[in-house]
Amino acid sequence: MLGYFLEPIAGVSLYLTLLGIEGKLIKAATHVFFWGAVVFTVGLPIILVKNPYISIIGDLTKLIGLVMLVMSK
Repeated sequence: MLGYFLEPIAGVSLYLTLLGIEGKLIKAATHVFFWGAVVFTVGLPIILVKNPYISIIGDLTKLIGLVMLVMSK
């Protein structure tokens, strides 16, 4: 459970670091990853009421952002 609380901290530091790198694709991928992490984190408590779709969408968005970052290198 502690990992879910620390994920936004790690995400913000990664987000700020990657924003400093030049390139439109990297900046777009960074935004996609960050907002995916935000949606995932917000959706976690909603899982308790049997609605996992918000977290799944956030996780998939994070994955798309990470793939975009890896492909841009």
